[in-house]
Amino acid sequence: MSEVVRLDTCDVHPGLGSSGKLHVRFGKAAGGSGPCPRWAPMLDGLERILAWYLSDVRPFFPGTAPLFCDARGRALKPETVRDRLARLLDLEGRSGNDRFTPHDLRRACATHHYEQGMDLVTVQQLLGHRHIAATMAYVRPSMAFVEDAWRHATLTAITGLAG
Repeated sequence: MSEVVRLDTCDVHPGLGSSGKLHVRFGKAAGGSGPCPRWAPMLDGLERILAWYLSDVRPFFPGTAPLFCDARGRALKPETVRDRLARLLDLEGRSGNDRFTPHDLRRACATHHYEQGMDLVTVQQLLGHRHIAATMAYVRPSMAFVEDAWRHATLTAITGLAG
């Protein structure tokens, strides 16, 4: 969340790549080693959502740099986003196991892309992790995915042995 709230409107580049890119200038680096900038592709329809937001929603707010701002045009704080999400989950009546945080969404995104066939190194780049071990901790494949992978590996081994 700390990366998203630090995005400015100038960080949205819809013309780069097949679906556009975000310039994450203030990516959080591990161990307090300072910002870790990167270019993140706008995947899964994000380019359409941001185009709608920039054309239909953002003009109602002051013309300041932050992509996501408050009524005064200041960048939202991560706590504000977390609190708003918690309030919306309360309004929906979501209970303990059915609740999630913005960070849970980041983990879900990593897992989704991995289960769809994206290799761990690519997921690592997408998340801006310096070490693959951090990415491995994010990816939590479902039991069905693990079982399917096991079946596929077993079938491949048997087919290879059968010649």
